[in-house]
Amino acid sequence: MRPIVSQLLDQLRAEEDVFKVSSLLHQIIRDEQVPLVTVSRELGAKPSYISHLMRIKKLPSIIIDGYYSKTVSLSHLFIISRLSNVPDMIRVYEQVLSHNLPTAKTEELVREILFHVDSRGERIDKHKIQLLKEKFKAKKVDLEIVQTRTKGRIALEMKGNLEKTTAFIEELVSALDFDVEEMPASSHNETDSL
Repeated sequence: MRPIVSQLLDQLRAEEDVFKVSSLLHQIIRDEQVPLVTVSRELGAKPSYISHLMRIKKLPSIIIDGYYSKTVSLSHLFIISRLSNVPDMIRVYEQVLSHNLPTAKTEELVREILFHVDSRGERIDKHKIQLLKEKFKAKKVDLEIVQTRTKGRIALEMKGNLEKTTAFIEELVSALDFDVEEMPASSHNETDSL
């Protein structure tokens, strides 16, 4: 390792101020072009943690002041720094202060801004999922349901020839009360190629 990099890493290990740590990380990784994984290994920290520390460098001074005055935590800084523009960062910071938001709520707010998804509501009951799986299993269909705070996915898998699977798909479409005849022609072509 080059002497300048070793010296910077030593400085980094001794530094306690997170913003100075962030600046040193930028200097090592960006200016000296040391791979993040190498820095991570040298410091005994996870690469994601190094990335979080690097990201806080872009925070505006009002949020940095809030950290020094202990009105927000380091975790809040990591979450807010996921945003790419300063007005959004300041808006979230003000919400944290005015509503005393814990990190989980701050993360939801940031997620709403980043992905334009509102994470309100509850996940479907596990008992209902189990009942659905049993109903589909009776038709020899495997059901998989994945639900996160921002999206849900349902996958059905049926093994069999085209006659069997087409009959099941048509039964499903009928049960869902979809009018396949009113679907645009491009939708029919896409399913034909499957």
